[in-house]
Amino acid sequence: MSSSNMPYSNTSIIQLRRIFKLITALMLLTFISYSKVEAGRVNVQLTNNSYSGLLIAIGKNIPENYGLVTRIQEYFTQLSHAMWIATKRRAFIRNIRILVPSTWSRNSTNQTARLELFASANVIVDQSNEQYGNNPYVKQMGNCGDPGEYMHITPDYLLDQRVTQKYGATGKTLLYHWGKLRWGLFPEHPTAEDKDYYLDMSGTAQATRCSKEVTGLNINRLTGGSCIVDPRTRLPELECVFVPGMMSQTANASMMCYQFINSVETFCDNDPSDVQSYHNVEAPNKHNRMCQSRSVWEVMRDHDDFKDGKNPRVPMNVDINATPQFELVQDGERRYILVVDASGSMKGQKLTNLKKAATEFIMTTIDEGSYLGIVGFAKEAFVIQPLTQITSQEVRRNAARSLLNITTGSFTSMGAGLEKGVELLTKAAGSPEGGILILLSDGKETMNELKVDAVTPQLKRDGVIIDTILFTNKADEKLTEKLINLAEDFGGLSFFAAETLTVVALTDIFTTVVTERGGGGNSIQLLGESIGLTPSGTANGTVYVDSTIGQKTSFLFSWDSTTAISGVHLTSPSGSRIVPDTADYDHELGYLKIDIPGTAEIGQWTFSVTNNGSEAPLMEVRVVSTARAGIQPIKLRPSINQKELNFLDLPEKKVIIYAELSQGNLPVVGAYVIATVETNNTQFTVQLRDNGAGADTTRGDGVYSSFFVSFVGNGRYSVRVSANNANNTATVKSYLTSTQTRLTARSGFAGREPIVEVKHTALGEFRRTGSAGFFSVSNQPFDSTSGDFYSPFRIIDLRVTSQVYANGSVTLMWTAPGDELDQGSVSTYDIRMARTFEELLSKFNQTTKVDEDDLTFGSLIAKSVAGSTEVVVVKMPRSSTDHMFVFAVKAVDDEGKRGGISNIVSAYLTALTTIPPATTSTDSFLTTKSDSVIGENDTTMTIIIVIAVGGALVFIIIVIIIAITLKRRRKPEPPMSTPVETQISDTEHLEYLSKYTEEYESGEVIQPWSIYQTTRFHKDGRSGHVKLPQATSNKNGINSGRPNVHNNNETYSQVVPPGVSHERLPRDSVSSSENEAYINPAYVSPEELRSQNQHL
Repeated sequence: MSSSNMPYSNTSIIQLRRIFKLITALMLLTFISYSKVEAGRVNVQLTNNSYSGLLIAIGKNIPENYGLVTRIQEYFTQLSHAMWIATKRRAFIRNIRILVPSTWSRNSTNQTARLELFASANVIVDQSNEQYGNNPYVKQMGNCGDPGEYMHITPDYLLDQRVTQKYGATGKTLLYHWGKLRWGLFPEHPTAEDKDYYLDMSGTAQATRCSKEVTGLNINRLTGGSCIVDPRTRLPELECVFVPGMMSQTANASMMCYQFINSVETFCDNDPSDVQSYHNVEAPNKHNRMCQSRSVWEVMRDHDDFKDGKNPRVPMNVDINATPQFELVQDGERRYILVVDASGSMKGQKLTNLKKAATEFIMTTIDEGSYLGIVGFAKEAFVIQPLTQITSQEVRRNAARSLLNITTGSFTSMGAGLEKGVELLTKAAGSPEGGILILLSDGKETMNELKVDAVTPQLKRDGVIIDTILFTNKADEKLTEKLINLAEDFGGLSFFAAETLTVVALTDIFTTVVTERGGGGNSIQLLGESIGLTPSGTANGTVYVDSTIGQKTSFLFSWDSTTAISGVHLTSPSGSRIVPDTADYDHELGYLKIDIPGTAEIGQWTFSVTNNGSEAPLMEVRVVSTARAGIQPIKLRPSINQKELNFLDLPEKKVIIYAELSQGNLPVVGAYVIATVETNNTQFTVQLRDNGAGADTTRGDGVYSSFFVSFVGNGRYSVRVSANNANNTATVKSYLTSTQTRLTARSGFAGREPIVEVKHTALGEFRRTGSAGFFSVSNQPFDSTSGDFYSPFRIIDLRVTSQVYANGSVTLMWTAPGDELDQGSVSTYDIRMARTFEELLSKFNQTTKVDEDDLTFGSLIAKSVAGSTEVVVVKMPRSSTDHMFVFAVKAVDDEGKRGGISNIVSAYLTALTTIPPATTSTDSFLTTKSDSVIGENDTTMTIIIVIAVGGALVFIIIVIIIAITLKRRRKPEPPMSTPVETQISDTEHLEYLSKYTEEYESGEVIQPWSIYQTTRFHKDGRSGHVKLPQATSNKNGINSGRPNVHNNNETYSQVVPPGVSHERLPRDSVSSSENEAYINPAYVSPEELRSQNQHL
């Protein structure tokens, strides 16, 4: 180390978090080259201090109850007013649209939905799920400052006051979630990944919170009684939880921690003059980890809403009405118009493939009850199929056959085609509003009249939605961008495809058009591929039907209608053959559908196709299925965070690929997920990880993430994702209600809610694929295609896994970043240590550097690829006094680029009972290598100090002997012995670390709490920790030691629930998701409190 004399410590309990499995299998499925730009969530704008455009959508499966609408209006009005106060008069909500399902009766005030879709809503009201129950939550996949996906609220939360009141004032609770959804904030209360308590820089135990001015009591979450404090670590037991007082608080922050406290009305800031809301930089919470210890307000001021002085504070003398205006819109029947390019440039295989894909769309994808019309365009537009409701298989077949009438002509007028589509909608339904135009073209517009620009104003007035599908490399670049923007402006989807696009890929596009709007039923595509047939030959293929699906399973075959196809048959896993009748073949369309009766067998199915012709055509094969009865299917939802990446915006802008893998609402963890990225005939593969490091925000939430950095020039990069369980390591992470209870609290009442325990259920084989869309790269220099564009990503999961006093060491662990963000391998690590957080944050390079010689295990020279676990053991020089140290790490690549400062962790080392030689000890502050240390000239002073301290120790020993003698004369009672500690040798320590690292990376289950279990016990077998009485608290949030159950007007229940075990529970067994607003941990309903008082 930079300072050769550092404090030393005794053996301590080592606490570890439960490790989720890392997967190392590789299996690439067929890549289909197409991509999309998703409509995404509705764009909410903050202008002149008011938000506009917020969309709240009620799920289609929610029974009709307009009382929900009333509560939404009430609670979001409260949110707006709370936001106005919390942002210090800088923001409120101006208007909100509420989308109700088409199945509800039409209210006279309801307008027809135009661009409003459930899939694009900012807030959704839908059924509860096992993971969150009725707790509101935000789907949050991005990093600090990135917006969340959506906010989820249940009907019971809106309607049942027993659910709502647990979190305090509803407006402030929704503001807590708005902070994640809009501003990319994270919780400042402890989550499942965090410690409830920590030692501050003075060695004083503190509850993890912001601000530190919040006062309260410490209560055992299981018993309701006082907490036990470990005299070695100085921290309360694992079951201990901090319960803030309600009536006597003066702290006014933070809304991201204690939104239920009456006095809390704003967020923590970094202004030291405002003590009540001053940011707690030391708290080991998720916000500090993810946001580099910046306060909530610092993150908010860097958001586009407030950056560079935008939306400044409105003066107090200006009267503002913060009550939103609400508008109700109602979903209607889906009306699709295919607008098909029939110009000369589409002649040949492009138009043939388009017809075949459209045929599958009509025959299998579009929902029953929807409406479909088809128009074509060249120089002029013409009707191919009038707007018709899909009511039967015969209607579908007739609509598909109408595609055979499309022939190509000269010139191209897209505007004419779009105009004809609106005309078709108007003629059939009286109004085009809400209709969906799907424009299919190669992007070449040759007519000066009726170009897209000419009809755009009228289309906006008509209120239609426009999707664009451009599937050729030769598309006009300017027009392509124009049509992409057109789709975005009209609430639609935009797709780009390579000229060699297969029918299967085009079919996937059509499927996405429907499923993105909540249609398509529950069908899941198991297979989509093109198979080359040889003349007079037979081709075979396989598909796996997993245990979550099997109902309504269909095999779909399509081919060129001029090809003579016969002899198609299927073989089930048990060997049964299914052979279609001759009448099942539609040779006119080149189409065959085989439906599996009942529930398909689990396992590998085989299909066989015979070509009786002399040509070698392609056969497109798709297999779809739905969930088995009573079972939720496994679904894959890929996405990307950027539509465009301008190299002028590097390194701030980054491309992140996401894949959410779930079974119902439960996350699927431990799967192997791969993204395949293709551009200009170049293909890359990137592993996506769910490890809580790099691009991945939260470990084990079923969202797999990774940065993409392999840019090879300007253009479009299409992304497809595949997931599988080839190594049988995937599990469903479910949540079980325990018979035990934990306390929850608000407003001084007492109450309980169930403990939620995590359970992992192994999955069998499965395979899923999906498109994440595409992104465009611009302004990349020609000479930069092989260079590093980014520095290593900031480490966000640094942790102290042990403080071994016996050998004077601190063990640090983290996940390795990459040479560029989270890709590749870094070169070295720069580990620093200091006495305060502020030193590391502001003077990182001037703090003590840990050198290779200071390590007894591990190395600063990185050898692991990104995503691997790094472990080092730092040898700490000895000292005669207690010391707190803080550590941080920077990753460095081979070009010397340095990542950001990691999250900061602390280690508390207690003094030795025997003073080491003075020449190897110092109690001074940390120094750098250039600073002086104790040398030979200090020998005399050292001797004096040793004699003085030795005399003091002798005196203390005499006092202890006298005290023990006096105690033995009292009435006998069960004595508490001195804790007996299991000592661990250096060899055992290093052997365990080596084994631990191997187990961590292989996914083996490891004891969640300690590498070495320190044993402490009484003679009667009870725990040997010190028990403190119930007490009032000081502003550190720690008991002062004075027994006092009543503190001002606040009453805290000390009732031990019947049947509650006093055994310790693993931390993972306690529900403390970062997506839940913090519930004060000692509170229940007034009715239960009265019952408890009667019992007492």
